[in-house]
Amino acid sequence: MIKKMYINKIIPYLMTNLRYLRNALLIPLCLPIATVIIAIRPLILIRIKQLPAERIGHYATETDLYLCEREAGIHGPRVVDIFYQNTKDVCNKQLCKMWTRSKLNLFPSWWSMQLLQVFPLVFSKIPGGKKCIIPKTLKDIHGLVNRTPSYLSFNPEEEKFGYKELERLGIPASEPFFCFYARDPAYLSSRYLQSDQSYHNYRNADITNYLPAVEKLTNRGYYAVRMGSVVEKKLATENSKILDYANNGRTDFMDIFLSAKCKFFLCSTGGINSVPRIFRRPVINANSPLRVYMEPTIPYYVIFKKLWLHKEKRFMTFREAFELYDDDYRGDYSEYGIEFVENTPGEIEEIAIEVDERLKGTWITSKEDEELQKLFWSIFEKHHSHRFSGPTLARVGAAYLRQNRNLLG
Repeated sequence: MIKKMYINKIIPYLMTNLRYLRNALLIPLCLPIATVIIAIRPLILIRIKQLPAERIGHYATETDLYLCEREAGIHGPRVVDIFYQNTKDVCNKQLCKMWTRSKLNLFPSWWSMQLLQVFPLVFSKIPGGKKCIIPKTLKDIHGLVNRTPSYLSFNPEEEKFGYKELERLGIPASEPFFCFYARDPAYLSSRYLQSDQSYHNYRNADITNYLPAVEKLTNRGYYAVRMGSVVEKKLATENSKILDYANNGRTDFMDIFLSAKCKFFLCSTGGINSVPRIFRRPVINANSPLRVYMEPTIPYYVIFKKLWLHKEKRFMTFREAFELYDDDYRGDYSEYGIEFVENTPGEIEEIAIEVDERLKGTWITSKEDEELQKLFWSIFEKHHSHRFSGPTLARVGAAYLRQNRNLLG
């Protein structure tokens, strides 16, 4: 135990000092090159950025949105973008492989990263240099995702291997399946030993609250695959059609293959739910913190955690919750007497059945449901700093809005 604690302290210390040494050696080499890049900017804009390969949500979403924007011409003419990534600390090797062979101008090696990642540091210190750093793109404000096919595909060998692995997991050929996932603190706790990640806890959810919906969907003909790289709980079920893949046979390759081939993905807010999105698979987001990560231009389905005011003994309205949040929100509001309340198993089941029926073309909507949708999104638009262009494609669960119409006031 003492030896492990010593290693956990000494390794970050050594890595920090090695970075200082690398910068001292490479900055003199990069500085004249960076100066030339800035000087020729009126003729051609060369930009550099590291792909966020350590976290799968950012790795998937930011990269996909960049490609959507580039194809739509949003980044402008005469732009050459260069990417690099930390291949020794990548969150998913299969996704790394697929981005490497995509339309990105990507230098994948660890050695090229050592040189290229000095440039943003240099650019940030030179007047005009920040324009040579590719900006981060987190939200689809232009409504491009729904209009753009996936940029990733499996080669024939991967397709063959993936379907063999499905059978190995227990899913017969041609049988439909969906994936489900509930975020918990286990992954970040295992990956970031030196830092407190508890400010993410408001995004967590209890996987057992998803099981009634999952059971119901297996009765409708689906197999169900529980996702997650590192998870706290094993599933408590005897249903042979529910596979606890997170604890039995999980691999980087199948994380991507399952997310790409599933009929839909039932989840809470977490990084892995970005993977079905980049393959344009339907996503059902239960237990979503209100407003955070919301993009009305993305065709997904959502229900929210509610905010309980202990002093007033009531839930906050959607208007109040939107006014409370800001885009840099981190942590929770427990110190103010506000508690996040998870969705009930019944609420999760209702939206899961709604989406299943929508996908099968058997869902019947009502005038009341459409009016409630419009009212919710009008409240969202008034209290959101981003301005999204394009139609509203996201939908809040119909039963959830009916049961919480008092929060729309």
